[in-house]
Amino acid sequence: MEVVGATTCDEAVLAFLRAELDSPTEGDRVRRTVADLGVAATVITHPDAGDAEQAELRWSIFQAYRGGERLFEGLPLRDLAWHRAALSECSLRERVRTCRHGYESRFGTRKPAEVAAAIDQRTPDEPNGVMARVRSGDVLEPPLLVAATPQANRLVILEGHNRLIAYLRDPEGVAFPIPVFVGIAPWVANWHQW
Repeated sequence: MEVVGATTCDEAVLAFLRAELDSPTEGDRVRRTVADLGVAATVITHPDAGDAEQAELRWSIFQAYRGGERLFEGLPLRDLAWHRAALSECSLRERVRTCRHGYESRFGTRKPAEVAAAIDQRTPDEPNGVMARVRSGDVLEPPLLVAATPQANRLVILEGHNRLIAYLRDPEGVAFPIPVFVGIAPWVANWHQW
């Protein structure tokens, strides 16, 4: 993993919401949350990164939408030190793990390359259109979000499972290294998804 520079939790939350807003599986849920809160979607689609009020609105959207889910229990995002980094194909294969929910029980592994191989055997077509975009050479935005300890010998994905698996299903169509946001703290090793 090559660390490119520091970033903020606000940027990571914006990346999370942008990815989910564009997701065929989660987009409707995000739009409903935005509407329920009476917030303009432009705080996600056309953000002013320097506007603290917008950052708080995005945090409110995230908290209402995903903040109470089991995935984030014991992982206070605002307490992580956030960095921009780049991951090689080798790092994706060897250091990144999926979160526990769903993947370990369905595929018997948290290694994304093994999950990708199992998916290839079960369903060569994927419903979200991510594979088609990877195969066409699209750079998928926003960056993946991962959590790590300071040693960064293991990275657990917070957002971007479909993109991660698509990268490993057809790595020849991917321009490695890929960008990621990494949230780092020593106590991440105690998180239930670790």
